[in-house]
Amino acid sequence: IYDIAKQKKKSQEIFRETLKRLKFYQLQKSAYLTPFSCKEEIEFLRQYYGIGEDVFYCVVEQIENDDAYRKYFGL
Repeated sequence: IYDIAKQKKKSQEIFRETLKRLKFYQLQKSAYLTPFSCKEEIEFLRQYYGIGEDVFYCVVEQIENDDAYRKYFGL
């Protein structure tokens, strides 16, 4: 989940495109998910793009109506 300030628009766009290239599922405009552990990768991106305070890493146990996500990830 991220909330990147408009002053960092370029970083926001690059971060979003990186998540898409990594095949994260876009749950909402600024919320992406993956069933795979990626804490180190997200931390690297936060530091690399200078958006550490704007990106929040969450571990979720369950999502309602998860059929679309399971299909997307082949689970």
